[in-house]
Amino acid sequence: MKSLFTANNAWVNGRELRRNTAIVVENGCIEDVISRETLPTDLSAFSVHKADFLFPGFINSHCHLEYSFMEGRLPRGDSDFDTWLNAIYMLKRDLGDAEYAQSTRDGINRSLAGGTTTVIDTVHRAAAAPVLADSPIRYVLFWEVIAVKDEWAAGEMGRLEERFAMPRGARCVNVGVSPHAPYTVGPELRRLLREFFGKHPDVPAAWHLSETAAEFRLFAEGLGPIVDFYAKREL
Repeated sequence: MKSLFTANNAWVNGRELRRNTAIVVENGCIEDVISRETLPTDLSAFSVHKADFLFPGFINSHCHLEYSFMEGRLPRGDSDFDTWLNAIYMLKRDLGDAEYAQSTRDGINRSLAGGTTTVIDTVHRAAAAPVLADSPIRYVLFWEVIAVKDEWAAGEMGRLEERFAMPRGARCVNVGVSPHAPYTVGPELRRLLREFFGKHPDVPAAWHLSETAAEFRLFAEGLGPIVDFYAKREL
């Protein structure tokens, strides 16, 4: 059965607000955009959905859905970077795959409820990927890699290769790699990543680059709370 979406106001083609609009959808694809006034009297052949405003779904261009559980549990306001980073570290430390999967599921549901229909999601835990694959949301998945110490790099790249082979959902737009940040990707991991991207030049990449004052200080002076955070943990 075809679906029919009617709206008093609809944003069409990304540039035009139309009044009294009807959109015909079949098999998930828009078949026609017409005036509501031209519709037949008998709509029994359609599954009809009515709205006041109808807009294309929003795109969240950067998110970590697996961390949705952290809402309200992190320092806010004037807290320093070290305090914030340590809070994340402690929250993640004892969490298992089931909790990460549920957190991803919660993030997807909240995204859809707010009108977001596509996410570009950075993922560190493999448990999040099947949740995305089984969901109705469109997504680009960036596998996050972190290895501060050189002896961690080979294991991290091995996991990356395994994750690239995982099944992708019908709504998966693309899969890429997210080397987390310059201060969490050590020399050996960088070398292995250069080899990886040399073999897979079409794979997209995404980094976190200088998003906080602490990061600017790290790169400019080699000092600050990130250095202190690592020193406390002998990293």
